[in-house]
Amino acid sequence: MNRTFIGPVERNNKRACRVVPITAMTDDKDLVDLEGSLFDLLMQDSSIDLLEKTAFMQKSVFYGLPDLNTGYDSPLISHFDANAFSQVIERCELLGVRIIGVEVFSNRIELLDVEISPEDGYEWVRRLVHLYRNNADVSFSATYDVPNDALNSSTEHG
Repeated sequence: MNRTFIGPVERNNKRACRVVPITAMTDDKDLVDLEGSLFDLLMQDSSIDLLEKTAFMQKSVFYGLPDLNTGYDSPLISHFDANAFSQVIERCELLGVRIIGVEVFSNRIELLDVEISPEDGYEWVRRLVHLYRNNADVSFSATYDVPNDALNSSTEHG
């Protein structure tokens, strides 16, 4: 039986996930116990990490920008208009926060576009915002990779 586990790892001061094959199981009960234990550890680490990185983004990147998320999405996910999201891009670039992917929504909360980082840097995000900049009825949300060194030297605003 071949199964995998996705677990947290830290490399170059960045947290990531690593896929590890689980092959030394004797039966399904052992597998369930191991997966459950590993999942609990992953979730404990991930939830602390997520809260820390969310707080960093709120204090160091999103400060002073109007969040268009009025409750239709998770409170941990901020949505911005094109102008505010352009500022988010600038702040991310300054702080070394990588933008992994962007979702574009209509004001009716319909998903219009999703783009995953096809290249390093921020130009791809700027091009995406440029496509929608004349449409006032859209919002942008994103997934970010916050390096640990940014967390350790965070600048708070407000």
